[in-house]
Amino acid sequence: MKILSFFIILIVLVVAIFGFVPVLRTFVITSSYDAKQFYIAKKQGLTDFIDDYTTKAADVAHMRTTIRNLQADKIKYDALKINFYNLNAALNMNNKYDGVDAKLAKVISFVSLANYTRVWIDYTQKHSSVNKMYGILKDGYALGIATFKGNNLLGFLNGDKSTSYSVYVGKNQAPGILRTDSDNKIVIDYIPSWIDVEVGDEVITSGLDGIFFEGIKVGKVTSIKEDHGYTKASVQVYSDEARLGYVWIVDTKVPQTIKLDADSFDK
Repeated sequence: MKILSFFIILIVLVVAIFGFVPVLRTFVITSSYDAKQFYIAKKQGLTDFIDDYTTKAADVAHMRTTIRNLQADKIKYDALKINFYNLNAALNMNNKYDGVDAKLAKVISFVSLANYTRVWIDYTQKHSSVNKMYGILKDGYALGIATFKGNNLLGFLNGDKSTSYSVYVGKNQAPGILRTDSDNKIVIDYIPSWIDVEVGDEVITSGLDGIFFEGIKVGKVTSIKEDHGYTKASVQVYSDEARLGYVWIVDTKVPQTIKLDADSFDK
């Protein structure tokens, strides 16, 4: 009985094993195929990701370079546009300079960053007198004076302690000297006290110093006071609103008795 039971169990095990082998084989093959498909898919996905990243990185680098080039071009365009507008405005000024030698010139830079009243001017005109002074005009207004320092034209704008020229004040054309006082205020000194001047009177160049010709607008009187037998007037100059860029350099060809020694000034 025991022997029979053993053979029955053995037969069942053999049948079970041989019946399970194809199922096991199929499972192994299927699992291996799925694993291979998963690996291939992931490998392709990683390859695609790397390719996409490399392509996009190259595109981004190219776009960044393009943007930088466009920004540089825009800066150049803006500078050229401003230069054009300044030059166009200067050339479109009514020509009020007939009979005198007036040349268009470009302000190059401030002499120093701490001083906005002194500028270098690109002016190649030959000069015969070392200490000769020139008038600077901008938008029809007197902007300051200039003289050569070596081979370079140095401009002293209104408000600089070295700027001084002859003017007329008001309808009575009271003579005076425009300058900047110790309080850094633009004033007109030595106005004869017997000639009436008033707040609001217009100030123009007199041309008596040989720097400017007569009649260039300078500004308006804002206050007046008596000063040692003369009248002293404070002035609001028109050139405060003028932008630098291109200016007119005026040479009246008139002999000058007042001399400005540019070599005596510190930069």
